[in-house]
Amino acid sequence: MLDALKQLLGGATAAIANLKRSGAGIRERLDELAREEIALLSDPAPLDALGANLEEYVARCRRQWIAANGLTVVHGASGRVARSLGAADQRPAVVPPQLEDVLPGVVTLDLLAGLFPSLLLEGLRQAVKDTEYTPGPAMATRVARLAAIEKERETLQRRHAALVDEAEAAGVHLQHLPEEVGRRTQAAQARERWELDQRANAGYYRRNPGARPPEPEVAP
Repeated sequence: MLDALKQLLGGATAAIANLKRSGAGIRERLDELAREEIALLSDPAPLDALGANLEEYVARCRRQWIAANGLTVVHGASGRVARSLGAADQRPAVVPPQLEDVLPGVVTLDLLAGLFPSLLLEGLRQAVKDTEYTPGPAMATRVARLAAIEKERETLQRRHAALVDEAEAAGVHLQHLPEEVGRRTQAAQARERWELDQRANAGYYRRNPGARPPEPEVAP
């Protein structure tokens, strides 16, 4: 009898240990996914992608600068004809171009892109090459990976919630994940609001059953 009891208790102890290990394993995997997600959202792009991005950026800045300032440069480079307000026999005089009157004195990134796009692009590329950094994967692959992470996270969270409920039924208290605690709290609050509404408007719902709101999810 004593040996049978020891065997029973030993099996229960092993089952409890397995539950705890499983819960810890799920939490560890969720932490790994969280770290990977942060890296995907924050790590810079590979060097080859940066080169293409810089080329597109400089080209876009140049188009914008030309659209905003090109006509001003045309007029400034054209010069002008000055008419005298003095004697009538004085002929009009041609005034040579004066670009300093129409171009800003401060050198800006837009100005460099507009007038020296190749020089600006080369300078930016060299700055990138001279910077030590650890690149992440290509941006085009990150969206799909982030979606896969979210799907795996949801699966693990459901599995962990079921495991904690299973442990609770066996008399072992394990902590739910914060997300599950929040979900169950919201579900309980929604249920409480629904029940209060049912009691407060019972007569109205008997007369108008189609107006009765659906019963909310029951929290485990």
